[in-house]
Amino acid sequence: APLHSQRGMGMSSNEPPIDEPPVEKTAEEIATELARLKAQRLNSIARKIRKARSAITFKLLAIADLLAGAKDELRVYGEDGVEDVKRSHATLRSFVNNEGMLPRDEFKTFDRLSSITAEERELLTEQGSGFSVLKSIVDDAGLRNDVIKRMRANIVMDAAAVRRVRLQRKLAAETPLQAFLRVNPHFAVIESRKETRAATKSFEKDAA
Repeated sequence: APLHSQRGMGMSSNEPPIDEPPVEKTAEEIATELARLKAQRLNSIARKIRKARSAITFKLLAIADLLAGAKDELRVYGEDGVEDVKRSHATLRSFVNNEGMLPRDEFKTFDRLSSITAEERELLTEQGSGFSVLKSIVDDAGLRNDVIKRMRANIVMDAAAVRRVRLQRKLAAETPLQAFLRVNPHFAVIESRKETRAATKSFEKDAA
């Protein structure tokens, strides 16, 4: 066979296959793909937000632990060897305000957060509870128990939810007279008058 024909045959056997032209997607397919990518990005953002909130809660509780440690270091004792609780507290407050740069109006909350139990810490951290939630429950054991109970049931307890629970507890503790005056506030003025106090007490006793 002629040389040029052999070369031609050899070249044709080594040529790469011809790529198929890309299949163009329809507008609907493109929109679906864009929506999927958008959902992925938003899910990633949501996860990062939840993780950041949990980290914030962890840090807030860590500040409370640091205050507890500083409290042990800054105890003030009198000449009789007995701790001067008032001076110890004042010394701790001055230290964390001036050296730790902790706002004065937040000291009381952080000072009491050390009473939060390990299980409560875990639930609060998991939900990413903010400072307002921690502040609301730290001084009210009953409210804290109700909030933690709901968290155990996987109910999200943000500041608004905590306020609703507090209101429910307040309404549940109302006497019949208090409930009446809440619904009819204009009678509160009358109730406050000395000459009607006996009558309102009698009403409350009968209603109970």
